[in-house]
Formats: sequence, structure tokens, C-alpha cells
Amino acid sequence: MAVVAPTRPALHAYINYFLELHEGGTDVLYPGTAIDKLRPLKATLMPINDIRESHEEFNLDTHGFAFVAHKCSEPKFDDRERITSVVYWEVAELIKTT
Repeated sequence: MAVVAPTRPALHAYINYFLELHEGGTDVLYPGTAIDKLRPLKATLMPINDIRESHEEFNLDTHGFAFVAHKCSEPKFDDRERITSVVYWEVAELIKTT
């Protein structure tokens, strides 16, 4: 797998991960319940890289995602009804045709 050299410095942010069993986590889950929502988390500082300029280097088979050029018809993303009626449909069609 190719390592992409970021063209801009990485931002750093804390990403929450569920605890592993040996760290006090659990493997008993009841999705949608309070127990599921209150599982203990571990905040880990991670680098966040802007990879938009490296889009040719990624493909679905190797990386699990790929960049697709697409111009969305929604200019502002400030209307929830328009997002669910127009943008969701656009994304679904994009996935079907890509």
C-alpha cells in the first residue's frame, strides 16, 4: 500500500475508540440501548491529513474507498428537507452508477 505524503500539515484531533476487553471494555452489546451508548471510550490523539490532492492514489479494492468527482446540486447544505430529498437521492444514484 502506498503511503501518501500530505501536502499540508496534519491537524490533530482526539478520536474516541471503544475500549478493548483487556482495557475494561465489553463484548456484550445491546444495540440502541443505554448500555450501548455508555460504553467506555478511550480518546486517542490522531493525525488528520487532507488527502484531496492525492485522490488518484486511492482505489476501492486496495483502500476500501475511492474518490469520485461529483458536483452536488445543493449549494449550502442548510435545509434538512432538501438534503434528505435531493442530496440523499443524488448520493444513491452516484453509488449505483460508480
